[in-house]
Amino acid sequence: IVTFVNLSDTVQVVDIKKETVSNGVDVMLDIEIEPAVSLQVELGSGGYVKSQGGGRLNWQYIPQGDMSLTGRYTLIGGEMKYSLPVLPAKTFHIANGSYVEFMGNPQNPYLSVKATERVRTTVTEADKPRYVNFDVGISLNNTLADAELDFTIEAPEDIALQNQLAGMTADERTGIAMTMLVAGIYVGGDDASGGGFNT
Repeated sequence: IVTFVNLSDTVQVVDIKKETVSNGVDVMLDIEIEPAVSLQVELGSGGYVKSQGGGRLNWQYIPQGDMSLTGRYTLIGGEMKYSLPVLPAKTFHIANGSYVEFMGNPQNPYLSVKATERVRTTVTEADKPRYVNFDVGISLNNTLADAELDFTIEAPEDIALQNQLAGMTADERTGIAMTMLVAGIYVGGDDASGGGFNT
């Protein structure tokens, strides 16, 4: 069999150029943390946060290189050791129900954390001293970038003192809490005076 080919025949040649589109990676990851998981963060100068809790978080990485984290990490316990310029290092116990909530920016979560220390001291009313257990501590609220630190004090086992504390302004409670943390005495109200420190 002979095939004749006309060499003068022109064939249109189409030059196909492949356009490469740079697509990044789009990743979405659901993270479920069991409540029994422990987490420890070192704060420097001997300070730390040891927490136990869990929750469900959603992490997303989009092609433009941005990361997003949403969800809530709820604490069921733990402790925090921390020192402030006016306070010696204290170990506070994290309250059940405290949480860290992520709303997009993984570096700026919303904080709602309460941590207390049990302090037992004497309170004198009408020249009669008695021992009272106080829960004194700190409360962190708002976003991490604009965190608000408040000092808290409660007398959960003494209704009269608890009512007295509830009737005070936030500034008055802050002063009493700081005095309690620094000196271990209760100084508050017209008819109550500080006593000796006893733990």
